[in-house]
Amino acid sequence: MSLIDKTSQITTTLDSPRGSFTFLVSALAKNHIRMRAFQLDGDRARIVVDDPDLALAALREVGIEAWVGEVIVVETSSDPDALEAILLDLKDAGVEIAAACTAPTDSGTGLRTYLTVSDLEAAMRATSK
Repeated sequence: MSLIDKTSQITTTLDSPRGSFTFLVSALAKNHIRMRAFQLDGDRARIVVDDPDLALAALREVGIEAWVGEVIVVETSSDPDALEAILLDLKDAGVEIAAACTAPTDSGTGLRTYLTVSDLEAAMRATSK
């Protein structure tokens, strides 16, 4: 069984001391903003938080420019076949994956994967069949 939904992800570029990951995490911690998942890719950080609007405000307050975009979130068992099935559905629909990060589910028995995709609506259609 897979759960498919949309959620918001914050993206920022870590290109200066104010953009360091430690500085970013400190700004979120100071404001008690919970991170659900994050991905570092070179100078780019993608973060899923409980309150994206509050996180954006906290980051901008300390001089970190960031933006919010929507991603799909897929919750599956930890069986590799479960995630593969979703990825094959996306591939068959012509949806490209630009970025992905995975975190354990709240129960710790499965995976929650956040996917930045080329076409959000096509991804939702492809995975809802």
